[in-house]
Amino acid sequence: MKFIHYLMITVLLFSCTGKKEDGVLTLGIIKGVSSLDPAKAFDGKSLKLIGQSYEPLYQYHYQIRPFKIIPLLADGMPEWNGDGTVLTIKIKKGVRYHDHPVFKGKPRYVKALDFINQLERIKLGPGKSYFNVIKKVKILDDHTLRFDLKKKMPNFSYYLTMNFLVPLPLEVIENVDLEKEVVGTGPFYFSEINKGVRFVLKKFKYFRKELYPERGDRFANMNKLLTSANKPLPFLNKIVFLGFDNGDQIWKKFIAGELDVVEDIPFDRIDSILKKDGSLVDELEQKGLRLKRYSVLINRWLGMNMRDPLLGKNKNLRMAIAHAIDITAYNKLVRRNSSLQANSILTPGIGGYRPSHQLPYEYNIKKAKEFLAKAGYPGGRGLPSFTYYTRNKIKTGLMEGKFFKEQLASIGIKLSIYPLDFSEFLQKGRNGELQLWTDNWIYDFPEASNIFQLLSSKNTPGINKSGMKNREYDQKFSELEGMQDGREKNKKIRELELIFDHEVPWIMLSYERSLVLLTKDIKNYRKSGVIRNYFKYLTKEK
Repeated sequence: MKFIHYLMITVLLFSCTGKKEDGVLTLGIIKGVSSLDPAKAFDGKSLKLIGQSYEPLYQYHYQIRPFKIIPLLADGMPEWNGDGTVLTIKIKKGVRYHDHPVFKGKPRYVKALDFINQLERIKLGPGKSYFNVIKKVKILDDHTLRFDLKKKMPNFSYYLTMNFLVPLPLEVIENVDLEKEVVGTGPFYFSEINKGVRFVLKKFKYFRKELYPERGDRFANMNKLLTSANKPLPFLNKIVFLGFDNGDQIWKKFIAGELDVVEDIPFDRIDSILKKDGSLVDELEQKGLRLKRYSVLINRWLGMNMRDPLLGKNKNLRMAIAHAIDITAYNKLVRRNSSLQANSILTPGIGGYRPSHQLPYEYNIKKAKEFLAKAGYPGGRGLPSFTYYTRNKIKTGLMEGKFFKEQLASIGIKLSIYPLDFSEFLQKGRNGELQLWTDNWIYDFPEASNIFQLLSSKNTPGINKSGMKNREYDQKFSELEGMQDGREKNKKIRELELIFDHEVPWIMLSYERSLVLLTKDIKNYRKSGVIRNYFKYLTKEK
């Protein structure tokens, strides 16, 4: 997982104008890819790109929910010892790397040591918090690894699905700039990398045998998503990502017939896609497009810096801000009613989420003013201006900042807007240099600790942008990481949720939903917030 770039409406569209190659998928991507290095990549755009080329030990079954972990580069599931602190993993033999001059014209195959090489690099990047539980790793043979953990960690299998721990030969690490080149094992290799302009991936002819799943859940069967069962992957011959400054440019290129796929459509385009009843407009319906709606594991909030001398030390001030935000209006204006209002830090679909839970704040101007007075600033008098930092410089990001500025002005709080591009936002966030900002999170794996970790003090500086430090929270979070699913784990989740509610480091806004439009020539598509390598399952046929 990861932080995602702005819009959570995903739309696949095929333009009926212009001649397109069969088996070639062309789509737009907004500029600002943070990294192509698997030890550093942590945002949705970067992971979408490298996830087609780099491969971890495990992946999620494409057509089963709740999510099920299955082998990818591993040859079978992990073998755990009795106390759950040691696991042994077999690695598939004959997994070939993409050709590269560093291999001097010879095929290079994955070995256990290649994972150790990458594990050392992870310690310096954003993924270190997942893997610092490892005490030691031992190579039993060229295709067997044994992990000794510092403590019992049932979630460790989830960590092995992430694109941090992928194999990298030492000769690649020492001789290749991994920000400019990708040397993976996946179904597609990068034939062209021009950051901000163009990324081209082509089918890897030496890709090992992997088949489309033959089984699926009720949704997969009802939507005929298993017609490609047992056919070899991948189906596409080439994927082309073209870089643009914003979603409007992507939309215009699609309308001009230059793109097969459009993702991250600007919210102000939604009204041109859907009727008031939520169905597809006639123009798109007549083109044979199909509308799909998916729930995804993504939530969104307004973050506050707990290290800030004003915000961090004055809970009444944070509560005043929380009560001043009209979340219904936010979802209507900024999100175009495409999201569900959040009622918890947890997202529906995550174990421990309770639909009946209520946050300790609601939109209430009277209460907001009362809290502001309790904070020592009646009517905002004597309170310095705050700064809201945007996640990007596109129109929607600036609209979001303007919305919060107007909301807080209603109780006397002044707010200035500081535009950042996404890379700047990530850097300042990890350094604790933001004051107020909007954030969101795509779950790296479908489990509660994945969101709770964002407020653990051990992740400051880093992914704990708010810089919250609470000893009780840290202790309970550490206990949660070692718990199996069940009643006691749900109790611990509840305890963490209550501490979060008490501290108010974030103002929860929404749960994202994804709308998908597909043409009849794009098959096998199923939206997921945690599955990155889904392009290998897609077909595009006339």
